[in-house]
Amino acid sequence: MTLKIPWLVQNASIDSTLKHTSKSIKLLLEAGTILKERRQEYGISRNKLAERTRITPSVLEAIENGW
Repeated sequence: MTLKIPWLVQNASIDSTLKHTSKSIKLLLEAGTILKERRQEYGISRNKLAERTRITPSVLEAIENGW
């Protein structure tokens, strides 16, 4: 007979979710860093990039800084 303990399954799901969330956050931070490096490498201001991409400068700043 198998005893099913619901909170153990739930905790396993939480651990799995946290691992995926942590990995996602790392990828987003890395993407922001790459965006900033490339923008600076090409000598493009945040305002100019905003015009070209139709993303506001404040959103670009948030992406670059991982906010």
